[in-house]
Amino acid sequence: MNLRILLVALALGLVQALSVSQPYRVVGLNGTARLRCLFTSSPEPEEMRVSLLKGLHGQEEVCGSYVSAAQAAFQARGTLGCSGELSAGRVDLRVEGLRGDDTELYRCVVEVLYPPPYLRRSGNGTLVYVPGEMSAVWEYLAQKEDQETPGSSSLQVPFPLVAAIALLMVISVRLPLLLHVKKRLYSSRNLVVNSVFSPPDCTDNPAQKRHVDREAEEQRRP
Repeated sequence: MNLRILLVALALGLVQALSVSQPYRVVGLNGTARLRCLFTSSPEPEEMRVSLLKGLHGQEEVCGSYVSAAQAAFQARGTLGCSGELSAGRVDLRVEGLRGDDTELYRCVVEVLYPPPYLRRSGNGTLVYVPGEMSAVWEYLAQKEDQETPGSSSLQVPFPLVAAIALLMVISVRLPLLLHVKKRLYSSRNLVVNSVFSPPDCTDNPAQKRHVDREAEEQRRP
């Protein structure tokens, strides 16, 4: 008789086995993360408790609530603001008030209260990543603004104007140098041309000078 009861209890336990699964990771935006806890149980639980544990081994319960099929939406109490909704085979959790240091592994725990037997399973865990805020940057800018005296003012010059001024300065320095080089090249070229095409100077050669004078005198004779 006792063996039969034990076999029936084991059979009921196998039939009503509970399993819970979660996504690998989610990203919390603006301090809010959405977590979906999937579970399988036969038959469908009518009353259950859902809780969210923080940490690799689930040391801290951040929120938890009793849930019934008659009232799908619920608010969970805890250190963080949690709300959720129960539907067939899943619980959708919304966690609010997260900060950058709340990035951690979160486990969803489902407890079946009715119908019996009592079952409790935890999920494989979801890494909730909460990006750090720019509060440090804004704080630094605010401090810099406070340090400025009311009477002081800083002139902000647009970048295109700065680039134009720099270009004009470069041109003003380079242009005279380029003109000087061009002038020297032009003078050298004229000197070479004149030396090639100008007639030879005969004043330095006496014999050649006499020959030229004699030809000029003969041309003047009638």
